[in-house]
Amino acid sequence: NSTIAILAASVLWLCSPNLIYYSTTFLPDTVALSFFVAAFWFIAGYTHLSVKRLLLFSLLSSIAVLLKSSVLFLVAATYISLLITNWNTTAFKSTFSRSFILSIPLIICVGWITFARHSQLTNHSNVFKLGLLLPHNLHEFLTALYKFARNLPKLYPVTILAMLSVLVYLLISRFNRQNFLHIFTITGFIMWGLFFVLMMRNAGHHGYYHIPFQFLVCTLFVAVLGTLPNLHTTDTTRLALY
Repeated sequence: NSTIAILAASVLWLCSPNLIYYSTTFLPDTVALSFFVAAFWFIAGYTHLSVKRLLLFSLLSSIAVLLKSSVLFLVAATYISLLITNWNTTAFKSTFSRSFILSIPLIICVGWITFARHSQLTNHSNVFKLGLLLPHNLHEFLTALYKFARNLPKLYPVTILAMLSVLVYLLISRFNRQNFLHIFTITGFIMWGLFFVLMMRNAGHHGYYHIPFQFLVCTLFVAVLGTLPNLHTTDTTRLALY
């Protein structure tokens, strides 16, 4: 039952220590993610997307991006997933022709960063710092990976982390190119990896950088649990799930 799958995935997602910790602070990360979740509702599960739905998605996503620019990689994953899912279908031309609507969050984000950067230079301020945080050498790269691995238990309990690897395996083994949620989850993981590399020196240390990524964990749960009624598992896979 898809409803049970969604509810079960949401409960597991909300048990994340990372979300619980940062949702009670002043940081805008969880608020930004909330706006994106609301925006995602207008996209997921609909074969034919009207202009109204796309506009509502872009509007809410724009608010999310303005609150926290890291949400932009989820918006990009959504757009790419829509194009891949509708490839070689009549809906592809319609989706592609409406690319401007879907690119509104990107335009707003770039516009805001440009304005903030200009204001910083004009007022000789260091409040707003724009720049990638790539590692300068192999030592910094390994240090960032170590910090990230060390902080993983703060993002999710060890049991959930172990289950994630099983869920990724199940999703790939039952991957459906026509299923938007499958495409979005895989694309989102790739986009998050890109974000992590670009911001590695901070993302490897600060847990709040990973809050948008945790929405992908929720979609991973939903995508896999949605396939379970038709999943012919081996004894080993069934034991790992339990």
